[in-house]
Amino acid sequence: MKKLLIAILFLVLAAVAGLSIYIYTIDWNKHKSVIAQQFFDATGKKIVFEGPVSFKIFPSPYLRATKIKIYNPQITDKPLVEASDLVAKLSLLPLLKKQFDVQRMEMQNPKINFELQEDGTLNWKSNITVTQKQKIEEAKISLNSVSLTNATVNFEDVKNDKSLRLENLNGEVMAQSVFGPFRFEGNYTKDNNPEGFAISIGKLSDTLATTLNLVITHPISESYVRFDGSFMLDNKVLNGNMIVESKKLRSFLEANFKGIVVPSYFEYPLALTSDIDLNERQINFSNVVVRYGETQGAGNIRYLYENEVGEEKSRLESAFDFTDLNLDPVVEIVKDFFIKYNDPENKYIPSLPFDVLADVKSVRTIYNNQQIKNFDVSLDIVDNELNINKLKAELPGTTVVDVKGAMRSVDDAPYYKIDANLKSNEILKTLKWLSIDPKVVMASTYRKAEGYIGLEGTFDKIYISPLSITLDKSIIDGEVAIKADDRKDIMLKLNADMINFDNYFATMASEDTKKTWTEKMIMQFNKFVWLNDFDMQIDAKAGVAIYEGTPFENVVLKANLLNGKLDIEELGIGSTANANINVKGSVSGFGGNLVFDEFNYEVKTSDVNSLIEKTGVKVPNWDYKKLRGFSAVGVINGELNKYAT
Repeated sequence: MKKLLIAILFLVLAAVAGLSIYIYTIDWNKHKSVIAQQFFDATGKKIVFEGPVSFKIFPSPYLRATKIKIYNPQITDKPLVEASDLVAKLSLLPLLKKQFDVQRMEMQNPKINFELQEDGTLNWKSNITVTQKQKIEEAKISLNSVSLTNATVNFEDVKNDKSLRLENLNGEVMAQSVFGPFRFEGNYTKDNNPEGFAISIGKLSDTLATTLNLVITHPISESYVRFDGSFMLDNKVLNGNMIVESKKLRSFLEANFKGIVVPSYFEYPLALTSDIDLNERQINFSNVVVRYGETQGAGNIRYLYENEVGEEKSRLESAFDFTDLNLDPVVEIVKDFFIKYNDPENKYIPSLPFDVLADVKSVRTIYNNQQIKNFDVSLDIVDNELNINKLKAELPGTTVVDVKGAMRSVDDAPYYKIDANLKSNEILKTLKWLSIDPKVVMASTYRKAEGYIGLEGTFDKIYISPLSITLDKSIIDGEVAIKADDRKDIMLKLNADMINFDNYFATMASEDTKKTWTEKMIMQFNKFVWLNDFDMQIDAKAGVAIYEGTPFENVVLKANLLNGKLDIEELGIGSTANANINVKGSVSGFGGNLVFDEFNYEVKTSDVNSLIEKTGVKVPNWDYKKLRGFSAVGVINGELNKYAT
């Protein structure tokens, strides 16, 4: 019996040795075409061995090949995979039955290329015959472990001219068959940022949905993306749920999206969940729930692709209802936009490849640390023209604004047209919230305000018409034009029924009232030093204007201000201190030595005493109370404290 066992063992060893000798003596390089054909039968892909192929059976069977390229038979100009070295460790017994049980496969320095072609198909998809498909399904091939070392993955979207490159990818793939299920997990480097991933794919099918689970982690930004759902390749359908969380959103976006630069004011933590429904016509993000910094709300997003004949442009539609909305980042975007395109070197040529329809509502909205109520905006961008169909909100100070407008490119610059309505019970609170802090002279001022403004133009040429403002008890109508060159040029055409300047500008201090008339006039004109900073054309009328306690009725002013010199075409005061005054001439030197040039005046009064008391003009110590009618005509030239008339 012992001899029999020894004989059997000897025969087994001899058989193994003989098999090994046979395998070692085979020149596997002469069988590259056979291996390639078997690979094609098993996978439907073409493999090219540009380097040597070898096979060993001890200590365990393994196949080694170098300089390998794998192609889609229908696309031979660019390989799907390139690898410098491939080692496949096989199970012996299945191999003897012509079954390939790959216990472990190692690929060194592979380059894997994915390309989404013009027609939307992936370059890996190949048209195989029914017989090939049957052979692939019948092939007993399992991949217990395939490791990729120092891999590079390239993805290109030809139609949309997008690309993605992942480097230093190290991972492990497990598959029960060529058609799955698959599991792939590992790590890679993108733009010098390490990231991790795990992908699970169910069994591939032409008729049934295939499950897909994906997780991507980005440790530097403390971010991850998770997707759980299914897809059907032939129908180009993807459904599932996506979760995104990031503590440093700015870092995550810049690391994962080529060429994007995110301003620092976007660095808020993000938590988002959404259902996804993708097909050939559109992508739907439904039941979106988002928390971004202080912002939180829910909504839906839909992106419709351009149809094949180009009759319809791609369109992005979104609608969100927020319980809380932080407008600080949005306002910063608007500021950056203004700064950029206020520079004439920067041309405004919008080229958004899709149209936009957006509706946003918010219960509590925050800007500049203050709450805005009932924020409601509806806008669209069609053919790169922005239309604000509705923008309503209640600002601090119970100020309700209602804005509509549009913006487009004209002569490579932003051209806008805006209509705005405003109604406020506490306009001072609104102004302070906007970092505008007027000096309050009277406690009862800067309260109620109403207005309607039509605004049109570019950043350097602004036209306001109509202009209608009611502030406290003053009503002003008219139009304004501003040319913002190196030196601003302003056109004013205003009508006021009544305006009390003493409510908004401090009156003369009591000690100053004792000064001479000339000193008081110099002091008053010095307040207008700001007239040296711009040019202006003025056409103004006021039913009643009150200044320094003196009412001026039926005031008419037509004047041109140029380089600090005010040329008065007409200054008429129908009545002040029972006098009628008309002035024509030039004044300059505001804030310094006030100079009159051909300054014509005409004064008529029926009460000389009243005129003297109101103006404070120094006259001989006579009794003027009985003097009634008086008129004077003259021309003034020279400085205010030294002039000729």
